[in-house]
Amino acid sequence: MSARAERITADPHAVLVELVAAIEPGLATAGVRAAIEEVTSSKVSVVRLAQAADRGLLTSGRGEGPPTVERFIRALQTIGAANVVLLFCGDCGDQRPLVTTNPAGRRICELCQSNRHRGGRCEACGTATKTGRPLAGRSRRSGKLRCPAVRDLGSPKQPRRRNHNSQASKGSSRGSARRR
Repeated sequence: MSARAERITADPHAVLVELVAAIEPGLATAGVRAAIEEVTSSKVSVVRLAQAADRGLLTSGRGEGPPTVERFIRALQTIGAANVVLLFCGDCGDQRPLVTTNPAGRRICELCQSNRHRGGRCEACGTATKTGRPLAGRSRRSGKLRCPAVRDLGSPKQPRRRNHNSQASKGSSRGSARRR
């Protein structure tokens, strides 16, 4: 373990205050400490935040690191920080609140997360859809995705049968109008 890593583990609050002071010299130390306390709930989360800040995530905008990085940047901005950069979504590149991570480990926004769940491959034919465009639905039997070209897998839909004979035999005008 390097000396820097040991220092981050031993006193993460001091490391964060130093890093923020280097980026935002005008911010009060008490305000930075209050922001740290606001966004973290344990020493482990403070250590993770300090490790991420040490990698330059406060000014790079890269959508990496724990969720506390984004919350910390927002808290710093509320007390007047101008040089910190909100994180960009790892998929679309927008600066929206990031809610989860993509398979590459980058943080993504809610819109991109919902788009990931909408796209996929058809269970029957393997057709892939573009992200953001849903497949037709799910199979009744297996619950897996299917495309519009494939009928309901495992249970083909039967056309509804209407019993017009009963009305026609009664001589109703409605039944006889259909025969003509």
